[in-house]
Amino acid sequence: LERSGDGRRVVSEWVGIVKEFGTTVKWVEEDIWDDLNHTCEFSLIKGDYSKYRGTWKFTDLGDRTRFDSEIEVEYDVPLVGPLIKGLIAKKMKENVDNMLMAIKRQVEGAGS
Repeated sequence: LERSGDGRRVVSEWVGIVKEFGTTVKWVEEDIWDDLNHTCEFSLIKGDYSKYRGTWKFTDLGDRTRFDSEIEVEYDVPLVGPLIKGLIAKKMKENVDNMLMAIKRQVEGAGS
């Protein structure tokens, strides 16, 4: 949706598909990239989540890079809340795992 002139701030719109319930989860987030500290802090601007924020941290280990991700998410739905909360947590973990695998493939492919 928007990017600052220096590229440090990015606002993006997302739609997650929850096939198990035939529904979507929509949100707009702000990402703040800090090249000096090798981090990205992201937070919810608006959307279906009650809370969505976190940090990505990249640490140079010489011949490889360590990626740490902290995500705090809340999705409140009356009556079916606990069931959906568990599924959303599982989906968020799957999303991070898939993202890590895609990054790994990209980086390893660039080195060959």
